[in-house]
Amino acid sequence: TFAVPIRRECRGIKFCATSGKVLARPFGKFFNIGEREETQPHLIDFAKPHWLMSKLDGSMIHPMLLDGQIVLCTRMGRTQHGMMAERHLTPALAAWFKDCLAAGWTPICEWVAPDNRIVIKYPESKLILLAIRNTETGEYMEPSAVRANGLRAGLDTVDLHTPWSGSAQDFLGMVRTLLDAEGFVIR
Repeated sequence: TFAVPIRRECRGIKFCATSGKVLARPFGKFFNIGEREETQPHLIDFAKPHWLMSKLDGSMIHPMLLDGQIVLCTRMGRTQHGMMAERHLTPALAAWFKDCLAAGWTPICEWVAPDNRIVIKYPESKLILLAIRNTETGEYMEPSAVRANGLRAGLDTVDLHTPWSGSAQDFLGMVRTLLDAEGFVIR
């Protein structure tokens, strides 16, 4: 189902049923190095500008305005995981989410919690800001602006790492030595 690039981008986008307007735009579908033909290690060029961030092991969550209220969604929509993550919605955070959406930006978070364990055990439940995307165009906000917005919203932000300068094979070798970590996202 993800052979066509537009289908990868459309994964998880929320549309208004009456107007067709985009309400929220989370990450598109992405793949592991070596998982697809286009992600084979010899095709990954770390000499190109890129961002390297920690891959967190929880549920991707993003806000959406529904009947005038902020709700938290997964790529599947309003799910049990989104509703459980809503325990972090303070009035201030809900207002910040509402302001972002009104300005045309979708904040994307990872919800980690002891009761949402996938592989890595997290000692406490929290939302961690991963990225902020333009809801219409899909453009990503620069990491420094994401971090500043996270501070303003009272959210932790994902760890950014020094861009990799070696080969993809060397990168995979380094990743395989990690303990108690999910890995990295390269963009």
